[in-house]
Amino acid sequence: MSVDFVNLSMTRRKLIKGTACSAAAASAPSLVNHAFAEQIAKLEKEGWSKHPVACTMCGAYCGILAMRKEGEPISEKTVRIFPNPGHPQQGYCGRSAGAMWIWNHPLRLRKPLKRIGEKGEGKFKEITWDEALNEIGVKVKDLVQKYGESCITTTSHNFQGMSKWLTFPLGSPNNIGHQSSCNAAGINARNWVFGTGFSGAGKLEPDYENLRYLLLIGRTMGASMGALHTLNVARAKGARVVAIDPKMPDITYGDAEWVAIRPGTDDAFLSALINEMLRTNTADLDFIEKGTNGAYLIKENGQPLTQAEVIQGGDKTKYVVASSDGRLSFRGVLRNDKGIPTAFDEDSSFKADLNMSGSVKLADGSSCPVKTAFVIIKETLAPYTPEKSSEITGIPADMIRRIARDFTNLKGVIDDGWYTSKNGTDVQVYRLVSIANAFNGNIDIPGGMIVTAAAGLKIPSVSQGKGPNGETWRMAKEKRIDKIIYPEAEGTFKVAMEAVLTGKPYPIKAAFFVGTTMFQREANSEELAERLKKLELSVVQDVLPQEICDYADYVLPSTYFMERMEMSGVKWARDGSIYLSDPQLSPPEGCEARHDVWILLEILRRAFPERAARVGYKECKTAEEFNAYFDAFTKRGYAQLLEECDKVKPGWSRRIHEDIRTKGWSTIKINDMEPLCSQRD
Repeated sequence: MSVDFVNLSMTRRKLIKGTACSAAAASAPSLVNHAFAEQIAKLEKEGWSKHPVACTMCGAYCGILAMRKEGEPISEKTVRIFPNPGHPQQGYCGRSAGAMWIWNHPLRLRKPLKRIGEKGEGKFKEITWDEALNEIGVKVKDLVQKYGESCITTTSHNFQGMSKWLTFPLGSPNNIGHQSSCNAAGINARNWVFGTGFSGAGKLEPDYENLRYLLLIGRTMGASMGALHTLNVARAKGARVVAIDPKMPDITYGDAEWVAIRPGTDDAFLSALINEMLRTNTADLDFIEKGTNGAYLIKENGQPLTQAEVIQGGDKTKYVVASSDGRLSFRGVLRNDKGIPTAFDEDSSFKADLNMSGSVKLADGSSCPVKTAFVIIKETLAPYTPEKSSEITGIPADMIRRIARDFTNLKGVIDDGWYTSKNGTDVQVYRLVSIANAFNGNIDIPGGMIVTAAAGLKIPSVSQGKGPNGETWRMAKEKRIDKIIYPEAEGTFKVAMEAVLTGKPYPIKAAFFVGTTMFQREANSEELAERLKKLELSVVQDVLPQEICDYADYVLPSTYFMERMEMSGVKWARDGSIYLSDPQLSPPEGCEARHDVWILLEILRRAFPERAARVGYKECKTAEEFNAYFDAFTKRGYAQLLEECDKVKPGWSRRIHEDIRTKGWSTIKINDMEPLCSQRD
């Protein structure tokens, strides 16, 4: 029988919400780091000003403060970095602490560079911005006229997706992220278990503050330091943390437990964990029956049985469940005129049999063998006893039983990973993590895996065929090149690099690398170097020199997060908050670094001015002119959010403004429940 490994899907119904989440939000402590708050207050009294910053050294966007000594020249000594006390993602690791180390570093890229040697030699000469942008623009125009827009590809690792400001207005679909070496496995797994609405990074997260038991499988809390700070609140209240990892992770130097495991065997451990939950009847069967697809009847071909197959004229979008006495019922979703699910269509009084295995009579009179998705999972995992898993993982069987018992007794949660450990089982591992969390019934309840709130801030930007001002245009006819080969994957830039040599499925002739180095993405460095050499145009935009610079035709110096303003939603946090990042620094003297988007749009303008106009862009000669253009999108999105908040409660925008002014962030919505303004007075 061919069946997908798991046919659970949380899109089956809206995940649990209600009074429990509301009560947890209302009782949440402030999470203020008082030690840092005292130091910051002392500096303010001494004449230092504070400027909120979102650190983008990783995808956490932790909230920090840049304290500046007023009246003194900018330097590493007159700008100090602190975590922002009380920020929902209050982080501070070595990367954010070293933010000013980059600002005037001796190795910082300061002027545009043009290759003068062979690719790979790393020989360049300094040229002016006009020379660089004009020459690149000419090459882009020539390549597009010869091969079409899709021959141009971009990629980045700077998390803001800036590279799309070239590809999409140009008409190329080939803006490809770094997910294949980062979070692609987690996104795919959540897609297949919970559904696309809950698959994005940070959308479904552990309730770090309120959890009682946390399993970290190959997960280091040394990234996303704001999450670690929040977790420490739960640890102070007695929460237990267990790390399953081949190496001793940093968190286990404290009071967390370390369980060593053989590399690449996480899936065997998780299979035994779930199997033990089923064997001991500690899995949350009520939640599985009502909150998942576990009771759906699955045919031998792995597809769910539909009402249309059982009843003449039945609905193909309703699926069959059976009771223990053989009665059938049908479950599906109700959608609005835009196709968006709005409610679940079911008989709420019907009790489905999770263990049903047998046959169902079809509308044509024939019989169809079926099993529930729950039975299929149970049968698939049955061989993975603690003893069998112990042989594979090296973890003692009794320890596996004890972890399974604690996980269910304490209603524990398994963190689904800070991206991936880059082994071949990652997708299956994250699917098993999601199944284990669902089988424990701790989805969207305090202390479990919760649906994080969204603040509702929408900054106008560019997407395929659509500009930030409502502009529209026709994209190239080709699909994004990696989606042709891997339609389920979030991003596989390797396909684009392969097409440099093979021309299949269509040729790639130019690549723009924005704030990323491919040699840390790809395992086969020699293969990558060969493909980089074959590109007709290779442009690198970065702050410091990376290995990939040696293979570039042009290396362009860009600014970094300490030198630009932005506003966005706080990432990875439970509640929906917005932040302002406004360090108010400029590149040091002698450094001609420019904003990444300015670089990309200027190249586009010089190649195809009419396409730059697709995003409302005209020439911006100075950084100030460009900031006025680009920051206007942020201001527009912020103004729209304030207007919407004032519609909910008049005057709310003044409170948000005051939060932003005094703290650099403001909470708009708590756990996707009611707007905070309704709870304030």
